[in-house]
Amino acid sequence: MDKKKIPLNAYLTVICILLAALYSFSFFFKPTVDKRKSVKTALLNPRYKNEISQIQIHDSSSQLFLQKNKDVWEIVDFENPFVKLPADSKRINKMIDDFSQVIGAVQVSVKVDKSDSLTSQNFGFDDSAVEIDFFAGGESAGEIVFGKNDFTQTRRYIKTHSSNLAYEIEDFASIYLTTSIQSWSESGLISQQVLGNIKADDIQRIIADGRTFTNSDSLYKEYVSKLLELRHGGINLNEQFNTENSVYKIKLELGNKNNIDIFVYKTSKEGNYLVQLNYLNFKTNELSVYYESISEWTFSRLKYKKN
Repeated sequence: MDKKKIPLNAYLTVICILLAALYSFSFFFKPTVDKRKSVKTALLNPRYKNEISQIQIHDSSSQLFLQKNKDVWEIVDFENPFVKLPADSKRINKMIDDFSQVIGAVQVSVKVDKSDSLTSQNFGFDDSAVEIDFFAGGESAGEIVFGKNDFTQTRRYIKTHSSNLAYEIEDFASIYLTTSIQSWSESGLISQQVLGNIKADDIQRIIADGRTFTNSDSLYKEYVSKLLELRHGGINLNEQFNTENSVYKIKLELGNKNNIDIFVYKTSKEGNYLVQLNYLNFKTNELSVYYESISEWTFSRLKYKKN
């Protein structure tokens, strides 16, 4: 039996109905367009990039001061002279460089008023915020308040005090949002910045406990190599110490006539020690004094083992 053929007009009618339906539904399923204001900006004005001499990082409970002394960045506390140690200059210079790059930012609020606690909490501009202030020549070069991450955890809310507008940026700054001294300090016990890079061969003579040692001593080379690998633990502000009587001292004499004097003091916590390091630059006669905390384990390796 012959199959009935469906007229061409019927096909065309069905197609027209489907196209009309799709056209109608398109009004209900329009793609969402982000109409928020986008800008290109740098968190730190690039013209200040090479002039930054001080940085303050602070949150609701702590703060950290970074100060540039010639080419060396230092961690300092203007109220506590024992808080002074070489900072990680590479890390700080990388932060300044990152903040000077032009990035995309999206404005997410018209204004964030301190009196509006709900808005502040929504963006993380409350007690959980971290602020970084930059200074050049003693003058403010900019300040950025970092709020919380958005729901994707890949973007972060920021604002400045001058505008109080909230923006959203790609979160590249999380690694810098800490006031931990240990996070920002140069990790090595013996600085590779203050007197320049120091290699084992640069240390020509050691005076420890009144005895002098040179590379003719069988333990000398091994000791010097391990000495340059030792790490410190930042500075512990909760411990008491007396710098009048040291429990150990050692002097390192370098081939270029620079000297490093190391004094070790006991602290109020058993097994912890405070180390004072005096770096003397022979050419300039400049003395740089720093303080660092070490453990019993590090102290035992700092001692020169006699034959």
